[in-house]
Amino acid sequence: MRFAIQTAAKLFACILLLAAPVSHVSAKAWRGIQPLHSTRQDVVRLFNQCVDANESCEFDLGGEHVNILFSSRLSRENLDCIRKLPPETVLYIEVRLFARTALEDLLVEPGQLISFNPTKPHRPGFKAYLDSKDGWLISTFQGEVDQIVFIAAAKDGDLCPRYYRDPKRFIKVVELACAGLPPIVTLDCPSGSPKAESKLTISAHYTDDGGGQFVWRVSGGKIVEGQGTNTITLDAEGFSGQSIEVTVTVDDGNGHTVSTSCQIQFRPT
Repeated sequence: MRFAIQTAAKLFACILLLAAPVSHVSAKAWRGIQPLHSTRQDVVRLFNQCVDANESCEFDLGGEHVNILFSSRLSRENLDCIRKLPPETVLYIEVRLFARTALEDLLVEPGQLISFNPTKPHRPGFKAYLDSKDGWLISTFQGEVDQIVFIAAAKDGDLCPRYYRDPKRFIKVVELACAGLPPIVTLDCPSGSPKAESKLTISAHYTDDGGGQFVWRVSGGKIVEGQGTNTITLDAEGFSGQSIEVTVTVDDGNGHTVSTSCQIQFRPT
């Protein structure tokens, strides 16, 4: 699966790393605005923002960029939610700063949170954290915060169960090939323990739009097809009960190379 690449999405995903407005994350609210408890009128009253925006609005405040979504933006499939809420209720708050912040500087306890990798396919360096009880998520890249999202706390989620049923979806990495993030390469290696007598397809994903030259190496078996491309076919006949390391190196043609490897353990026959 490839990431969709759109100009607007790039600008959104790549515009400096995100962080909390203070040195810690509030478990329930951002600057007094809490999903399902605050409305657009609260935002107007506190910040004089979103005056003419009844569905969503974005604004800068004290070095932060804020994106707020209101219930009037919901589709008809969420009618049950709309009927339960006051008009223009806050559903979602995303906050980012114009400075990078390490996770430990937020004074959160990652060990008490649910962690997951928000990228599909899996890409190294990304890790996200979810507190479903209090309703917030943090996304990080190489240990630095790149997104903080405030959603409904668990005790309020039954007001809009459809909208909040998959909280992890609020953290999305759209495209990595952007300013400030070096290109990386990842591998889709077979999971589990495949049979050695069958030919295997292994693909690499490179995040630089300009592409590159793929060079593959294997510690055993034989590459029968695909050398120089992003997908190879590996013949591992005779390696039952053994493992093969697969390495791909990508050269962008401008002196920059990046490599990654995976280990394939074959089941014994």
